[in-house]
Amino acid sequence: MKNIAIKPFSFILILSLVFCLTTSFTWQQTWGTFLFRSASFKMKFPKLPDATDKDNLLLANVQADGLTFQVAAHYKKNFDLKKASSLLKESIDGFINSGSDKIISQKDNFTVENSPATEVRIQTSDGMYIIFRTVITKDCLFQFVLTSSSGFPAESVSDGFLNSFELL
Repeated sequence: MKNIAIKPFSFILILSLVFCLTTSFTWQQTWGTFLFRSASFKMKFPKLPDATDKDNLLLANVQADGLTFQVAAHYKKNFDLKKASSLLKESIDGFINSGSDKIISQKDNFTVENSPATEVRIQTSDGMYIIFRTVITKDCLFQFVLTSSSGFPAESVSDGFLNSFELL
């Protein structure tokens, strides 16, 4: 039986490689909180979202683990909170194809960050499962969309995304 000696440099190289592999795996499994200054909010995503910000509309989205996570923030609009319920209804009505999409559940009259909100779960005619939430503040209309082609995501995932929203 031969003794194999590992040179100190080789040992450090192997140790570094193992550390990098485990660190990158861990990073991919953990969510990060991302700050969106223009629309004055922060939120968790499973990884760095692609974001565009133009004409007072911020769009951020990520695809991870067979799911799509999206946020649209229409900011600097001076929304009338007295008309919030009609604006939230219009937002949902504009999102749903009433002829072919099936509303699985709808949650109205609740608040997120002390602002009026509504949420609907939809199964589309083409097999998509969608959770669509809207929140309105006096300065911004937020729309959150979580989609999957293999059923509604686990509550821990949908709650981890939707309930991470915080105003700045």
